[in-house]
Amino acid sequence: MLPFEVKNAREDSRHLLDRLAEIEEPRNEKGKRHPLHSLLGLVIISFMSGHKGYTSTATWARFQPDLVQALGWTHKPSPCPATIHNVLKELKADVVEKTWTN
Repeated sequence: MLPFEVKNAREDSRHLLDRLAEIEEPRNEKGKRHPLHSLLGLVIISFMSGHKGYTSTATWARFQPDLVQALGWTHKPSPCPATIHNVLKELKADVVEKTWTN
């Protein structure tokens, strides 16, 4: 039991990665190594763990092999700071918002 009331909780709440997988992929197929939902999941967990920048997230991810594997990583190593920056820069806020409000 939670110590507070959860308002508007969805009956059909799903796993975070399932939700992230619904976000439209903004990247071209060429050069794409890491699944979008895996990268976004990593960024969210990293932020929740206190890491606030691209370099901090990338460095932290390199020391989390079990987490990276659980997120569905397909290549080693984990993404570099530039990859994280470029992917987040390409995301459209309205597309991400639509995923969370449907």
